[in-house]
Amino acid sequence: MQRLGARLLRITAVLGALQVLAWSPWLSPATPVSTGEFASFARVAPLALPPSTDSVDGSVTSAIDRALAARVEALQRRDRPGWLASTTPAARGRQGELFDSLVALPLADLTVVRSGPVRAGPAGSRVDVVLSYRLAGWDARPVAATRTQVFVVRQGRALLAADAPAAGSGSAEIWDGGPVVAVRSGPALVLGHPRDRRTVQTVAAAAAQAVPRVTSVWGPQWQRRVVVLVPASQGELRSLLGESGVTSQIAAYATSRAPGVGERVVVNPATFPLLGSVGRRVVLTHEVTHLAARSSTGPGMPLWLVEGFADHVGYTGLSLPYRVSAQELRHEVRRGRLPAALPSDADFAGDNPRLAAVYEQAWLAVRLLVEQHGRSAVLRFYRAVGAGEQIEPALRRILSTDLRSFTAAWQRDLRTRLA
Repeated sequence: MQRLGARLLRITAVLGALQVLAWSPWLSPATPVSTGEFASFARVAPLALPPSTDSVDGSVTSAIDRALAARVEALQRRDRPGWLASTTPAARGRQGELFDSLVALPLADLTVVRSGPVRAGPAGSRVDVVLSYRLAGWDARPVAATRTQVFVVRQGRALLAADAPAAGSGSAEIWDGGPVVAVRSGPALVLGHPRDRRTVQTVAAAAAQAVPRVTSVWGPQWQRRVVVLVPASQGELRSLLGESGVTSQIAAYATSRAPGVGERVVVNPATFPLLGSVGRRVVLTHEVTHLAARSSTGPGMPLWLVEGFADHVGYTGLSLPYRVSAQELRHEVRRGRLPAALPSDADFAGDNPRLAAVYEQAWLAVRLLVEQHGRSAVLRFYRAVGAGEQIEPALRRILSTDLRSFTAAWQRDLRTRLA
């Protein structure tokens, strides 16, 4: 799973300030997704099989291949009894929940491909499969998830006994955390769990507003739709991100499986619900900006530009005092601790105790660029650096400055702006 970016949550007085306007007119009720809103699966591809290097009897492999194909076909037909007929009695409760979750989603182009040999084990025959799917209307390209499944084979019939993301694959899905509720609000599709339905609906309304807001700054050259995931716990959050680490300071993440594949916003269930409407607006607009700019955000771009630009879009249209929007940095500057340089990539580490001030530094750097040179020029600068041009020549060519001069101007601006 690739991390595209994250939006900081400052759990200090800023949180209280962002609670203003806890309800506002643009937070209109989201529209629940019903199965009938979407077409049935576009197709079920033939099961593609790897070379026969299995460590079990060939009849076992054949039985598992038949079971995999039957399960996909049952899902295609919305045939719950047929789906459950391919599972062991002990697995039917969870598999029934899974079936209900999957048929509530706008799945298309669903395939299941055995990706390796069947291996014998004490609990049954184990096999890795690749589940490929697309959320119709939201995913431009199929998303692939590697799963490890265990089958019990009796009298030539294979029954699924266990199914989980393959270890180390980073392929966890929202339905691995239990039953799924899907809520659609305009260009936003939000997936979560029934117990968090209210949060899912709130996120859907805010995400739907973030999409046109981002387009008004970035332009229409992106999908202009977003999928947001609302995990139920910190453990599920880390599973969806495909990594471990400190998440207490982060309100949301933008992720993808690969460039342009499986792009999602994932909210932090421990922190995001604490935000008021202004906080939700800033956070979700920030993350959607990461998705919109993904194709123009190269791997060598400095994070101060990536995160600062996303915050610039997030704060566009808002008039918040700097004691709210730049609280931590303002405290430092007013105490005479002016940053010596633009933040490094290492400064954005999730366990940095000064992470709030780092984000504020990046935001005010990009804000200054926009004020000095205009948004169109900054967009050209961003895209040039994203395409591989180095910061220094891009600054000279597009913005008629250099890194040393801009850093000095930024320091002077911080001293003046935050005094």
